[in-house]
Amino acid sequence: MIAARSSSPPLAPGHAAAMEGLKGRLDGLADFIPRGRPVLYLDYPLHLNVGDMLINLGTEAWLAAHGYEVVGRACVHDATPRDWTRISQDTTVLLHGGGNFGDLYGVHQELRERVVADLPHNKIVVMPQSVHFRDAANLRRTASVLKRHRDLTITVRDHESRELLGPALGGMPIHMFPDMAHALWPLSAGQEAGGQGTLCLWRVDIEKVDYADQFGSQAGKPVDWEDMVTPAEMAAFKALLRWVRLDNRLGHRFPNHRLWYSLRDRIVGRMVRTFAAHDAVTTNRLHAIILSCLLERPVTYTDNSYGKLSRYHAAWLEGCDVVRV
Repeated sequence: MIAARSSSPPLAPGHAAAMEGLKGRLDGLADFIPRGRPVLYLDYPLHLNVGDMLINLGTEAWLAAHGYEVVGRACVHDATPRDWTRISQDTTVLLHGGGNFGDLYGVHQELRERVVADLPHNKIVVMPQSVHFRDAANLRRTASVLKRHRDLTITVRDHESRELLGPALGGMPIHMFPDMAHALWPLSAGQEAGGQGTLCLWRVDIEKVDYADQFGSQAGKPVDWEDMVTPAEMAAFKALLRWVRLDNRLGHRFPNHRLWYSLRDRIVGRMVRTFAAHDAVTTNRLHAIILSCLLERPVTYTDNSYGKLSRYHAAWLEGCDVVRV
């Protein structure tokens, strides 16, 4: 799926240098993940959010590039205590990054807190996250769980997340890193832009805002990630999900990530080609911005429900072909 970049130059002169710099910043994560020790990777995304798939691809690419041995993987649908009770105490547990830290996505937060509570003697690293709590009581409850762990590292993707978590966790250091999808730079579909105009990607999930044509004549008909999944891919995903949930009841006996990663690569590869075939992108999804940047396509955006995109833009994307409406 990953190939050399197309030869079309970025519109912003500093775009390539900025993207290279963001990829380089991720090297600093190695300071918190001990070399030469096994890694257990939990909460990898098994769902149809292509943004999380890009984070997953970037995480796996980063781990491989830095020589880590991943001894186990589990998603929220097949993670059981068997996955973490059979590891040694020198195993580092990595919890997938993204934008599900908080009280919007309870199933992922519950898994995160359960792992922290169940593994007091293992080093645990939360990969770069955006943090959002609607209810301060939920933040206090989460903080009470996390503060009890003696070797927990939390990394976040923006200043606001750090400013929220730091005081709640009693001054625990919160470290800032870019999104793991930046590890995929340089990325290309192996072709030039296809001249298909502007792609408009608009989220319809819990972080949605009502669509209004803020982009003017450049905006196409809005679609979301799942609208772009083919019927065959959807059928394969549903069949796989049924199997993974069955395996969960069996205690997670099978390496289900291998089946999912094959389908993930097919979906992401087609999304990359779709983005590359357009001249520009308009969106309120963060990873539509990041994928556009990886493909050197100009992108215009407006925010999700709580400002995640503008927070990330302010933290990392200066010099890239990214414009806020």
